[in-house]
Order: sequence, then C-alpha cells, then structure tokens
Amino acid sequence: MALYPLRVPQIRYRGRARGVDRMRKIAELHKVAERIVDHINSEMEQSPADQRRIFSYAGVAYTLKVELKDVEAVLGELGGGGNGIRVDRP
Repeated sequence: MALYPLRVPQIRYRGRARGVDRMRKIAELHKVAERIVDHINSEMEQSPADQRRIFSYAGVAYTLKVELKDVEAVLGELGGGGNGIRVDRP
C-alpha cells in the first residue's frame, strides 16, 4: 500500500567511471518512473478524498505505452504487490 502523493526514490550509481551504459539505463528508468508517478498522482487528484484505488501494472504500462518490466520495477519499489499497487488518499 502506498500513500498519495507518490514519490520516486532516486537511484545513485556508485560504480566505476566507465559504467556509462549503466548510468544511461538508470537515467532512462528515472524518466519512465517520473511519467508513471505523474500519471498515478493525476488520477488520484481526480478521485475524492479518503478513497483507495488499485492500479494494475499492465494497465499503467498500456496507458503510458512503456514496458511492463519497467512499471513493475518502479511500482514494486513503492510498495506494489504481484500484479499492481494500491494507493490510498488520506
């Protein structure tokens, strides 16, 4: 369970300076994560207070046209389960 508004923790690369590919992948994942969180937060803004919503990974991936594995990685870190994430609005 996650609480509205969602925030994405930033991943810092602490490897060797030659890890350019790894740094590029992390930067791409951050861009996707921001899109995902912005989408869910905008959906939650439209819902009334004290409401709980469930977002499936596949539904978010289809809506935003991103890969399912990226959605699972981002929302799994924020407290998601096997198929989706429940977001509560206090």
